[in-house]
Amino acid sequence: VIERAVYRNEREPIRTIIIDPFESPHRPSNAGPVNEKTRSTPTLPLNLTEEVAHFEVALIQQALDQSKHNQRLAARQLGLSYHQFRHRLMKYKLLDETQT
Repeated sequence: VIERAVYRNEREPIRTIIIDPFESPHRPSNAGPVNEKTRSTPTLPLNLTEEVAHFEVALIQQALDQSKHNQRLAARQLGLSYHQFRHRLMKYKLLDETQT
């Protein structure tokens, strides 16, 4: 515990010692309200691949709607390259036949 406290504080004087070995600045906090529209707890068992696909399609649709179907802008909003975005559109068959 002492080594961890020293390592975390590096050059600053140690003012507190964290006893909880699971304490982390990266742990999600319960500080803010959860948007029930985008975050829900699914019941188990489930098919993870299908759940991830549904979530990904919903995000792609949202990005397309917000960007008025400008694919480059939608890709940028999702942190993807244009080619990565196009691949996902083809993967989930979200392209119109006229756009290919």
